[in-house]
Amino acid sequence: MREPNWKIIFTSQILLMLLVSSVLSFKMGLFEDIKQQIVHDAVADESIKIAPVVVKTTTKKVETPVLVEKKENTKAEIVKTAAIVETDIKVDTKEGEKELDVFERKSDSEVKMVVDKYKDQISDSFITTVTSYNSEAGQTDDSPCIAASGMDVCKRNLENIIATNDLPFHTKVLIPEYFGDRIFYVEDRMNKRYTGTDHIDVWMKNKINSKNFGAKVLKIIVLK
Repeated sequence: MREPNWKIIFTSQILLMLLVSSVLSFKMGLFEDIKQQIVHDAVADESIKIAPVVVKTTTKKVETPVLVEKKENTKAEIVKTAAIVETDIKVDTKEGEKELDVFERKSDSEVKMVVDKYKDQISDSFITTVTSYNSEAGQTDDSPCIAASGMDVCKRNLENIIATNDLPFHTKVLIPEYFGDRIFYVEDRMNKRYTGTDHIDVWMKNKINSKNFGAKVLKIIVLK
């Protein structure tokens, strides 16, 4: 009977132990990675639950010019007249955000209504570039609330002030294509390079609104 080769048996056992150890180490590492991924996902999910996005819905009344039919008693006929109808629109804003204006071009009929309303007061009209600014030192000077005429636009807090180098102070103008029958007053000046260009800069309270308005080529109506 042959005697067992203890050297081969011993080497085999060592190799088997190393193999088992490697497999266990690999599995433990894999389990740890899975555990960390589960923890990471749980933390991420928890952060979403802690800081949800809150959307608030508010209702605003919007005045819309329309034509309505009206029966004339004297002539017994139906004529169309202008009227203002109030409608409710819902505006969604995220919590912490300021409510923003939506700048939409007026219809041709709306613009005509404004022109007809002020036709006896119109002294001039022209097409020019209209932009917007707000009271920041980077956009104005070191006293951003004080207009060139001396008016404190921040204290006044009404969005009907414009800056231009080509019209006298206190001149009244209309920008009907976007602002309807709102009357603006020239109370501020622009950089000297805009002299002679009829460029108009509209003052706004909100910086985001000012950026969103951008630059538009519009008709300006100067009133007496």
